[in-house]
Amino acid sequence: MLPVEPICPLSPPHIARTIVYVALGILGTLTSYAYHPIVNLMESEKSLWPSLYAILCLPSIILVPLALLLRHHRPGLVAAATSLFSLVLPIGNTVPLIAMSTLIGRRRGSGVTAIAALTLFTSSLIVVVDSIQQPRGNSVMKTFFSDVHPEEYVHLSPLLIVGVALGGWALSALLGWLIRRRRIAELALSQP
Repeated sequence: MLPVEPICPLSPPHIARTIVYVALGILGTLTSYAYHPIVNLMESEKSLWPSLYAILCLPSIILVPLALLLRHHRPGLVAAATSLFSLVLPIGNTVPLIAMSTLIGRRRGSGVTAIAALTLFTSSLIVVVDSIQQPRGNSVMKTFFSDVHPEEYVHLSPLLIVGVALGGWALSALLGWLIRRRRIAELALSQP
């Protein structure tokens, strides 16, 4: 296991921030679930397997964001697990990015760097998979970045895809770093 050490003495997590994180996570997983290819296959295929998989994945919409409640005690485990779960469950990359941000805000070390790289890899894969979905109504990115009818086929610029993948990760890392800086400053002010 790679070393991950606390930034400063652990204080209890802010309840309001935790509620916001979980609410954003649930909103992100609901959105990703609605646009996931398996859910779209469920509507168009006559086979039972896509429907069964989509129904079995429904609890993950709530349970994976609830893992953010453990962000104070096991931030590395939460960030790594949500990143890996996002590859096999239709939850998108909102929860892994939030978990990575909280990890950066609370811990430091080579383990944090490794988990941040894992999150970059998995969230980039999710963005690329979403961007190749056709027609426009089957993709979160195409719904936000194009203004054609949902049944039309749209191709996005590779620069836009890379920008969204790196931009989301960079924003999460920056927010985690700002939380870390604030915690270090509070610790420095509290010491005589």
